[in-house]
Amino acid sequence: MDLLERSEVPDDASLIAMTRDRIIENCLSAVKSHLKLLVLDDRSKKIMSSAVKMVDLTTAGISLLEKLELKRQPLPKMDAIYFITPSETSIKNVIKDFQDEDKPMYKSAHLFFTSHLPDAQMQRISQSKLAQHIETLVELNIDYVVREPRVFTTNQPGAFQNLYGPSGANVKAEQQRIAQKLLSFCATTGEFPVVRYVKSSPHSIAIAQALDEGLETLRQKGLLDPNEGDRPMLLITDRAHDLLTPFIHDFTYQAMVLDLLDDIASKYPLFVHKFVTQDDEEIEKEVLLDDTDPVWRTMAHMHIENGRQWVASTTREFVDSNKGGKGAIDKAKTEKGVKAIADLVKNVPKYQKLYSKFSIHIGLTKRCMEAFNRGGLEKVCEAEQAASTGGNTDNKKVETDQICKLVNACLEDPDIEHEDKVRLVMLLNAAVDHSDAKVRKTVQNARLSAGEEEALKHLISVKNVSGRKKQQRMPGKEEWEFDLSRYFPCVKDLYSQMVSGKLDVKEYPFISKDDEDKFGSASASSLTPAQSKRKDGGSTPASGSKWAQAGKSPATPAKSGKKGGGSINKYVIFIAGGVSYTEIREAYTKSASDKIQCYIGSTEIIRPSQFVELISKLGQPGSDDEPSSAPKRGGKSPRALDSDEESDEPPAKRTAKPSAAKSTAAKKTSTATSAKKAGSAAAKKRQESSEEDDDSHDDGSDDGSDESSDERPAKRVTAAKKAGSTSSGSTVKKAQPVAAKKAQPVKKATPAKKATRRRDDSDSD
Repeated sequence: MDLLERSEVPDDASLIAMTRDRIIENCLSAVKSHLKLLVLDDRSKKIMSSAVKMVDLTTAGISLLEKLELKRQPLPKMDAIYFITPSETSIKNVIKDFQDEDKPMYKSAHLFFTSHLPDAQMQRISQSKLAQHIETLVELNIDYVVREPRVFTTNQPGAFQNLYGPSGANVKAEQQRIAQKLLSFCATTGEFPVVRYVKSSPHSIAIAQALDEGLETLRQKGLLDPNEGDRPMLLITDRAHDLLTPFIHDFTYQAMVLDLLDDIASKYPLFVHKFVTQDDEEIEKEVLLDDTDPVWRTMAHMHIENGRQWVASTTREFVDSNKGGKGAIDKAKTEKGVKAIADLVKNVPKYQKLYSKFSIHIGLTKRCMEAFNRGGLEKVCEAEQAASTGGNTDNKKVETDQICKLVNACLEDPDIEHEDKVRLVMLLNAAVDHSDAKVRKTVQNARLSAGEEEALKHLISVKNVSGRKKQQRMPGKEEWEFDLSRYFPCVKDLYSQMVSGKLDVKEYPFISKDDEDKFGSASASSLTPAQSKRKDGGSTPASGSKWAQAGKSPATPAKSGKKGGGSINKYVIFIAGGVSYTEIREAYTKSASDKIQCYIGSTEIIRPSQFVELISKLGQPGSDDEPSSAPKRGGKSPRALDSDEESDEPPAKRTAKPSAAKSTAAKKTSTATSAKKAGSAAAKKRQESSEEDDDSHDDGSDDGSDESSDERPAKRVTAAKKAGSTSSGSTVKKAQPVAAKKAQPVKKATPAKKATRRRDDSDSD
């Protein structure tokens, strides 16, 4: 349906497609065997399930899917592909699979690690019986999770607490982890980014410096080259740079659903929807709200008013243009016979599938409007907009005392929920000077609990990191459409300034002086303390880019005219400490409006209620446990013990088209042979219990991402110049980039006339 397909992000611009292709080409399909299974650990499963469908695994020849942490049935005739994190726990579990020389769990082991394998773990492998069974050992360097076609996270839910916690004990380690995961993202894309940072942010500076060191290592090894072709611009910022956006009530569809409808937000992207059958029977079915749903994909970033009008009119258009399906249903009710049944079988399934999509979203828009009209939310949002913009609906400045009056009116309203009051008070303190006497008086009127008062102190400490007493943003007169949606996040301005080449070099410096000379403005500042003195010349040619030529923008800066200067072809903003759905929307809208490629990443995605909770827990150390289910592609994620279940997904429409370019990220190692030799020699001296020696040291932490050694033992690394094979003859192909296609822009919904927020809850459907 063309009307719905207009919003789809093409494969050559999609992070999901790029990551999927790399996993399939360099891991799953690289192992040539007729009988192979895939073993995942907890963390790698999230990476895999975010990009790869069950049908993709089947197409790649995977017969069975297992979970590393669970007890498994021995299959000594099958080759095992381990796609795992290089943590102590995972390494120990793999070693256990092969500790019985007479009865190994599998025929052979093909090890693919999500990130750098620490030297200590490598030594542990080489001294174990596992070494004799290794056919492949590769650091695949995919240590991030794709959430949407333009969105990725480093999957670090504890980053906010570790970066901003009062003790500061885990700050440096967290910054290093973020940089290492960002490095894996850059390696996967195959392009050497132009890195910029926020000068006033210590976290931004530290992450940018660590990333620059990692990029330089890849450059020296010939894996990435800043002189080869166009390059993406990566701006690293942090949550303290914009504290307002996570608190704001956003009335675009995706953000509103995940803010106001708790039952959906708690299981997102899964959603249990109640359908009514033709026989008026009510049934429940689990559906996905993600990019595989064309209606969700089209509506996600529409304002709720535009969205509900669109879904109602499009539903009517769909019904009118699919008379065959509706007619077959009506005919089947009144007629009998072979022809009526044939018409029903032919027309109804497709009709009902699409109609059910519209039915879901008509119901969700209605629920959103009902939630908005309850509990004085409109009054809360009026105060939010005044506080966050510092202006009124006429774009005239509103003083702090007037803002406080609006907030106090909400605090005194018994119909407004306490959670919304706490959220509003936090927004007020983030937006204006919190030391103002009127603001302090307003906080007293809020009658916060002791825990909430402590959380407010934490918020102010985070705000102090930014060095900005006020974080208000006054919109342009033609920038907003609805009175209660006047505020726009900071990233909107950042994207616009990056694309136009007007991003302030003094406030957002380049990490590399060479990049500043090539891409900076004439008023570029001098070399700052955070900038490197890296020279981007003389390296080997770069590997092929996974993003090659996807949707170049007419607005991108012209080529620098200097050797290897190239142009900026994509724009990536990374926010350490969490990103909101409001900010995610801006990556899509800017890509559509300017016909360019914008992406956004963070340590995690946060909803407003989650952000309030994160602030309240700032005194506690951060945890990397995932707060909710990871995104699943196509209705099914890789699950242990049920991978032989037949997928109801249609065959993949697109297949990877490899080119002759070199791999950009996967470092093929020659370890299989050396590990076998080392293992054989060590076996004579080893006690049978030696594989269990380190149990007392296993804390389950992902220590693989903490390693930052640039040099690797000579016997472990070979700069693979061409695809080769291990000593046992098992060939591992290098990553091949997908053939470039020109990206098609997303059309924006036709905006309505500027209007105030309507409270009419009557359905336009």
